[in-house]
Amino acid sequence: MFACSQKLGTRTVRGSLHRMVRRTPWQSLARGARKKYFFHMDYDKDKVDEMVLALLFLTFHDDCRAWKGHDWGAMERLHEKGMIGNPVGKTKSVLFTEQGLARSRELFMKHFVNQDARTFA
Repeated sequence: MFACSQKLGTRTVRGSLHRMVRRTPWQSLARGARKKYFFHMDYDKDKVDEMVLALLFLTFHDDCRAWKGHDWGAMERLHEKGMIGNPVGKTKSVLFTEQGLARSRELFMKHFVNQDARTFA
């Protein structure tokens, strides 16, 4: 099988047969170098934290919980600011603090709700 793979211009990767293709620079970044590429990017972490907090309101359930499928760094910073409970653990959701729930709702209304719908909420 290996000789056949070389003859057809393909290679064996992880036990399966793949055809060799040329990759664009962006596709090459998708193969692991993308993390390095974005690692040095300077961004406003407070704005990211605000957006994550607003999106947590989207998954709000059980009167005080939200699904925690967001960036771990942002979740840790929100915990340090007192907006959410400790995100580390086996549960798939995180507890809001009273301040965090109020701020989360406020940010969600500000960034994601249409102007006309705000009067009814």
